Amino acid sequence: MMLIRNALVALLLFVPALGAAATYPMTFLDDAGSQVFDTPPQRVIALSWNGAENLLKLDISPLAIADVQGYRQWVVQPKLPEEVSDVGTRAQPNLERIAALHPDLILIGSQQSGLITQLQRIAPVIFLDSFRADHNNAARARQDYLKLGQLFNREALAHQRLSELDLRLETLAAQLAQHFPSPPAVTVVRLADTRHVLIYGRNSLIEEAIKRLGLKPGLDLAATTWGASRHPLTRLADVKRGALLYIEPFLKADALFATPLWNALPVAQGNRVAPVRSTWSYGGIFSVLYLAEAMTDSLLTLEPNL
Repeated sequence: MMLIRNALVALLLFVPALGAAATYPMTFLDDAGSQVFDTPPQRVIALSWNGAENLLKLDISPLAIADVQGYRQWVVQPKLPEEVSDVGTRAQPNLERIAALHPDLILIGSQQSGLITQLQRIAPVIFLDSFRADHNNAARARQDYLKLGQLFNREALAHQRLSELDLRLETLAAQLAQHFPSPPAVTVVRLADTRHVLIYGRNSLIEEAIKRLGLKPGLDLAATTWGASRHPLTRLADVKRGALLYIEPFLKADALFATPLWNALPVAQGNRVAPVRSTWSYGGIFSVLYLAEAMTDSLLTLEPNL
């Protein structure tokens, strides 16, 4: 009944957007100022991976992105079409290659903010400073997606996709509630090397996914810009309850898991550790869903009484 009720509510909220159409010229406000677009952009380059995600979830194939190979290894979803060109790294994109593609819009994030002036000589630039310590990153990710939906005259599609996202999260939460007698605490990390770990806490898309799944964070860590902080591996000794999930890939897993230090951790002794398939933790709002799906699959491999 809860799922049906929420589906009806989501549909009612979505109906007004079905008939709405964007009007141009349109003024778009970003984190660098404002710009006017006479028509929806057609040839778009995304230098930030969350920008690429947002485009793909609006059914827009970017002309090019930064670091195609890295996207396919670390981000994975949504799938990047084969024809998308590569324009260098996110930190140092190739300006000549970008210019040669004649884009009519370039999407950037904080990693490329120092290049705004140079990029503006090529095409209009939208700068979305999506990750900051002084705002809610998940809420901002949702807002950015809707704003881009308006710009590209795909607001109805954006609302539909967000409604589907919310319903899918409810379904996943119900699966976990059926598996676990009580909601387990969950700590999610990326293993940096055999001595250090990146732990996700407040203001991370991962903690948003944990909460949307009806679970509890295993550690209470202060909010940061990206929602993660680096710690010595021994910090995991504080994980006294629940599950520890580590996001793949981690090429030194076998070496780490054979060390006395790792095997002395209470969470390792309790067989409460599981890998999570490669999923990007610094993406757009749909990364919350991809993370939730991957974490759910991992948690369902663990015993119910954590």
